[in-house]
Amino acid sequence: MPRLVTHNISREQFEKLKAERAAQNGGQTVEHRKQAKQTWPEPAAGVLSQLTYSYLWPLLCLGAEQDRTLSHDDLFDLPKPETSNALSAILQRSYYTSSEYVEPSAAGAKDSFWRLLRALWAIVKPLMIEAGWCNLLACSVQTIMPLLLRELVLGVAEPDPSDARRRGLRGTLLVLLGSVTQALSQQRQQHLAMR
Repeated sequence: MPRLVTHNISREQFEKLKAERAAQNGGQTVEHRKQAKQTWPEPAAGVLSQLTYSYLWPLLCLGAEQDRTLSHDDLFDLPKPETSNALSAILQRSYYTSSEYVEPSAAGAKDSFWRLLRALWAIVKPLMIEAGWCNLLACSVQTIMPLLLRELVLGVAEPDPSDARRRGLRGTLLVLLGSVTQALSQQRQQHLAMR
């Protein structure tokens, strides 16, 4: 009888362990659970859900169950455009511009470097452009934040109490909106850059 190399067990022992594991998982085999797996929900989530990461709530609830550790089978599948096969195809398509294969050494080191840089940009472009816009928004709000704080201070310094209250509330609202916008856009930019 052949032995399984990884754990040095026989085929019968392996099938027995597989049946025990399926019994622990409610009678579902790995193949059955894989069919029921969902893809990464972020692209279908709304803007507010993407900013607050609330699309991960089902996964967080599952991980919060007592005496439960998330396994690979619990996690979402990658979207097809982000699988290694799809990214490899983009890399090859962007690196090799002609239909025939050219040795990198024959093309020259400088040409190979720029072709590799162009191919890597083709892979990360969709995420990095969105991350760049988020970073631009966060930096813009950070730049105007001293002006918003100045408006708040000037509003509170008004001699008329009703004007001070009105300007102070307006300044407070602007500072609050600016802070929330900056925090959310900065968090989104970091999330996209890490992906």
